[in-house]
Amino acid sequence: PNPAKGEIHIPVNVMTPDISRIQIFDVIGRKCLDCSISKNGELISIDTQNLEAGIYVYQVVMNDTILTKGKFIKENNNN
Repeated sequence: PNPAKGEIHIPVNVMTPDISRIQIFDVIGRKCLDCSISKNGELISIDTQNLEAGIYVYQVVMNDTILTKGKFIKENNNN
């Protein structure tokens, strides 16, 4: 869901078992998350509980190629 409170689901339209990376940046460009993912399916689920409320940009990268990118709004966990 967007805005997100706990978890976001990112669609990835490339069916490959290769390991990719998910990167999340805040609106001023600071990297908030950078981790390896092993995709099996068409959606990647990311826990956003530790992110502050705000607007974020994400990208899924494999071998220096951006597979998908987008943005989401993170709501305060108390709302």
